[in-house]
Amino acid sequence: MIDAWLEAEVELLQRHAQECRLIFGLTEALVVKTCTFMLLTRTKGGKEP
Repeated sequence: MIDAWLEAEVELLQRHAQECRLIFGLTEALVVKTCTFMLLTRTKGGKEP
């Protein structure tokens, strides 16, 4: 009975870890895109008065 409970807990933790990784991956991609966009616009603005 304890084994089954442990297995269920581990499964839940693994699923949660996957969700966190997915959310973090999406957030990271968004941050990178935003920073790249800001850098590009700043560079363009500096070159063209």
